[in-house]
Amino acid sequence: MIKRKRLFLLVLVLQALAAAAQTQRWWGLYADSDPTTTMGFSAAETYDCAAQFASTRTILNGATIHGLRFYLRDKTVVSGVQVWLSTTRPNTVAQANIAVIDVPQEQLADLDHDQRMTEVTLPTPYTLGSGSIYAGFSFTVTSTATDAGKNPVVCAGRSNLTSGSFYLRTSKTLRSWNDLATQYGAVAVQLLVSNPSLPAQAVQVQSVDRLVTLSGQPAQAALSLRSEGLAQVNSIDYVVTIDGQAQPEAHLDLPALLWGPASTAAPYVPFVAPAQAASQQYAIEVTRVNGQPNESRQNKASNQLISTEMLASRRSVVEEFTGTWCTNCPRGTVGMENLAREFGDRFVGIAVHNGDPMALNGYQSLVPSGIPKCNMDRTLVCDPYIGIANDYHYHANEAFALLLAQPSEADLTLNAYWTDDSETVIACEATTTFYTNAPTADYALAFILTADGLRGTTQEWWQVNGESGRGTFPDADMDRFRNAPDPVKDMEYNHVAVAIDGITQGIAGSIASPIVSRQPQLFTHTYSIAGNSLVQDKTRLQANVLLINTTTGQVVNAAKAPLAAYDPAGLTQAAAQGRQPEQWHTLDGRRIAAPTRPGLYISNGKKIIIH
Repeated sequence: MIKRKRLFLLVLVLQALAAAAQTQRWWGLYADSDPTTTMGFSAAETYDCAAQFASTRTILNGATIHGLRFYLRDKTVVSGVQVWLSTTRPNTVAQANIAVIDVPQEQLADLDHDQRMTEVTLPTPYTLGSGSIYAGFSFTVTSTATDAGKNPVVCAGRSNLTSGSFYLRTSKTLRSWNDLATQYGAVAVQLLVSNPSLPAQAVQVQSVDRLVTLSGQPAQAALSLRSEGLAQVNSIDYVVTIDGQAQPEAHLDLPALLWGPASTAAPYVPFVAPAQAASQQYAIEVTRVNGQPNESRQNKASNQLISTEMLASRRSVVEEFTGTWCTNCPRGTVGMENLAREFGDRFVGIAVHNGDPMALNGYQSLVPSGIPKCNMDRTLVCDPYIGIANDYHYHANEAFALLLAQPSEADLTLNAYWTDDSETVIACEATTTFYTNAPTADYALAFILTADGLRGTTQEWWQVNGESGRGTFPDADMDRFRNAPDPVKDMEYNHVAVAIDGITQGIAGSIASPIVSRQPQLFTHTYSIAGNSLVQDKTRLQANVLLINTTTGQVVNAAKAPLAAYDPAGLTQAAAQGRQPEQWHTLDGRRIAAPTRPGLYISNGKKIIIH
């Protein structure tokens, strides 16, 4: 009987230990998945290393700290190892006001020999209230005969982390605390925490991308995830549902771990696209986290899934928002020139001016706050030179290439030409060919006429140049502005929008319903440039067209074309494009050579608005 009681108590103890292990986890500004690097001062010094942990972080809000762990580079070249916790950065380790613990030499582990961290349990767990604490470790280097002694501190190997993730002080070189986070990343220290307010296994599904893919083929959807639970997320199980039909549950190991609450990831989730070419709704539900039921209430997201018979040739548009008064906008000019040179025909560039002589009405609702900025495919708003990077170098091409790699459901081509010998009217013929089927057309075309080589002599045409004489953007492509005065008085402006139509949601009726796969749709739009003061050189005009998804507002394809010369017989255009010569009539049926003023006309049986 006594043995049974002892066995029962032992089971209870083991269950309690298992439950405690499930509700505790190691967490830090340094993550297990981080690459490591080392630093030091090649001297036999005493090093104090610390990180600041704020209660504003979800995992630490109301959390209890049970222990610390940290990386030593080499345990054989150090002595006097201590770990400590303090609500303030102590001037000496002895001033740490929560705990100071001496770590015996036999308890030490290191990076070079053991490839694991030294773990220390607090004698009394500490519950973090408001504010923050400093968690640190200290040691003395006894030998600098090896690189480990010269560079004994292990850190994350990634720079530009938030302030406080790596404080360092040494007895000789750095006599006071220095924040080295922007140089070296986070110091390799973590806390063992529990938090009763957090579930153990919970992943929130924030969104799933709109997806275009080949019908019947393996597909991948980008899923935006956010951890809500205490556990580090290593894997998920999920179910894909397409138009109400659920596919079998699948498993995915996450290459980029969700390290703790509020951490995010965007894995690509594989599944099989429907066999038929159609536009449908699909949803992805995360059912399990680390093999356990997902405890998040927001475990599903949905979007549009377009299955196509083939993938279209993609071009992408960059709408750059700029102004001559904008001190930082010269870098946008360089970014647009770089993109045009690098991507050629696949780049459609539109410079949208604001508050200067090239400003054009109609774009106001699309202008983002703070310029220079650009909108790529009306999907990504970013810097037109830096892109989405975090430095002062040209990276816009990287962001553009990511969008350019996205498949499109429709091919889009453009043909543009003068319709009269006086060159006052431009006809733009856009041909859209979808490779999917849909009963309704949630698409429309927008047309933009752009001009290169615009110049002006008055002050409002001068480009303010904040880069003059500076090296903020050090790449050679910025030399033209770095070596130029402020302002630049002889500026030439390219890609400038000089006429637009349907710019926000496209022209109603420009894409007809229903959408039938491989059936081309031709839509003709015309401009009258009579009286347009922004047109300075007709030989440097270019026609542009955007195919806009009217539900999402995103641009799904784009095209551009130079202007062909006027051909009174229509033979050049007919031979090149296989179409009939233009025949223009007024609404009362009177035949004319070409429209000479704005209004509504009939061309080859179609009603055309001339602007």
